[in-house]
Amino acid sequence: MKSIFTYSQFSSLLSVMKNCSYFFLLILFSIGFSETSAQVTPGVAPVTVPTGGFHIEGNLLANTPNVGIGDWLPGAGGAGGNVLDAAGVPLNASTTFHLTDLYNQSENNFSGGKKFNDNPNIWTWTNNNALGKCDINNGLFHFTTAPYTDPVTGKSSIHTWLIVAADRLSNSGNAYIDFELLQNTMTDNDNGTFSSAGPNNGRTKGDILLTLALTNGGGAASFFVNKWDLTGGIYDYIDKTSSTPAGAVYASTNAGTVPVSFSAFGLNQYSSNLFVEAAIDLTALLGAIDPCSSLGVKTLFIKTKTSQSPTATIVDFIRAKQVTLQIGLANAGRDQSQCASAFSVTGAATPSPGDAISSTSWSVVSGSATIASPSSLTSDVTVLGSPATLRFTVNTTRGCSVSDSVVLTVSSPPIANAGTGFTKTCVSNTTGGTIGETAVSGFTYSWVSSPTGFTSTASNPTVDPTVTTTYTVTKTNTSTGCFGTASVTVTVDNATVTANAGTGFTKTCVSNTTGGTIGETPVSGFTYSWLPATGLSDPAISNPTANPTATTTYTVTKTNTSTGCFGTASVTVTVNTDLPQTPTICVIQPSLC
Repeated sequence: MKSIFTYSQFSSLLSVMKNCSYFFLLILFSIGFSETSAQVTPGVAPVTVPTGGFHIEGNLLANTPNVGIGDWLPGAGGAGGNVLDAAGVPLNASTTFHLTDLYNQSENNFSGGKKFNDNPNIWTWTNNNALGKCDINNGLFHFTTAPYTDPVTGKSSIHTWLIVAADRLSNSGNAYIDFELLQNTMTDNDNGTFSSAGPNNGRTKGDILLTLALTNGGGAASFFVNKWDLTGGIYDYIDKTSSTPAGAVYASTNAGTVPVSFSAFGLNQYSSNLFVEAAIDLTALLGAIDPCSSLGVKTLFIKTKTSQSPTATIVDFIRAKQVTLQIGLANAGRDQSQCASAFSVTGAATPSPGDAISSTSWSVVSGSATIASPSSLTSDVTVLGSPATLRFTVNTTRGCSVSDSVVLTVSSPPIANAGTGFTKTCVSNTTGGTIGETAVSGFTYSWVSSPTGFTSTASNPTVDPTVTTTYTVTKTNTSTGCFGTASVTVTVDNATVTANAGTGFTKTCVSNTTGGTIGETPVSGFTYSWLPATGLSDPAISNPTANPTATTTYTVTKTNTSTGCFGTASVTVTVNTDLPQTPTICVIQPSLC
């Protein structure tokens, strides 16, 4: 239906209205303005993940109410799968996204009466409270696939499906929730501004906006789709809802109270008409809008607005999520980075319903590489000059020619540093030493030794071998998986030191002052130390005179001054205390002394 007023007239009228007010909606409908909408029904999206398809009926639990059908969360026993665990954490973080926002308090919301189709670079946000019907806590995206057989061409292909969902704090009034798929990066900055890299008035031609509407009294959800394109000399969202193919969209709100295992506005349930979800066959939808479309998504963004009108004021939002996704006719796959130069690339060519693929081809755009099978979907590639950018081009029988690129990077292995080898002198030396390097962020370390017996994950372990040992470290880049190795040898000087304490003897009479020599002739390069020192002429020489007053065992430590190695030996000097020990006896019987 066409409006009897222009958008600019509406803008002047509605600028005085309160955001998200019911009065606003009464005025809107009473003057006869409306946007095209698709009243869609609940159903089961025939996707491969989760198992059993995806049930769109306003309930989040798998196998509930029907056993064997998948959903967001694990439910009662049955074959139906789920894409989140019970805590709401995605099982596959590359295809499923659970975004959250603060609620029922002063938090980040749009400011300044901005509109959903304004250039994001002029959007601003501030901390305030949103009205309940526009206040969101949870937003969900799940990208998956489903087999498709074209009824016109009979060809089989794989379609991309998107499952979205969000909630609202209050069901008092109509709510409109946008799910934007942006081809360039858009961020909400901490200083209350937004930054978008979109080249076409802040967005990128072909960006997609999906909107779900929840009505005041509940019932079936309404679905809208808009495409960012050039119209009347300016870029704007153009309503493409009427292009939605039959069977390409299912949508539903929750008709009654439904359980939820993650926190939903601080509770574990949704009251009636607080949760809305939809499943969209993106391949079919984008093909109906533009049969030659391909969409490389870099940003997911959820926001609420007061109505579907172009003059609607945007209210709450969840912080933008940066992703890497490719949807549409040509998909070259994800960028690859590895240590080796041999890669394998696999492209996906997904024609719009009624169209068919006529040819596919790979070519080198930059860098240097050889492609083994340029006309096949899958090909081995050898990168000669890294990084190499390959273009995957898909042509169809209806004249579409669409390309997507993939970047192949050969990462250099990290330079491992095993440190400097050293010599450990003597097995008896227990101090050891440090090998390796100071830890570098983003790398892991793994050590082994030869002879075996030593392992460590430290970057610079302390080692104290008892035999000469070679240590090898593997340093791995945690982001690329590339690794380098290095080795270092710690030498153990096992040269033994033989100490000689000399020959023991018996000393008769305590008063005998002559004693005797113990030890050995001094050897150059060695030091000596005797214990105990009692009765020795000099405990620090190689061959002291021993003259104890009682039987004593002397131990010498002989140390190599260059290596620190040492050896010990002992000798006993016996004092014969069984004989008379008086000077008189010694004089009368000198032979006894």
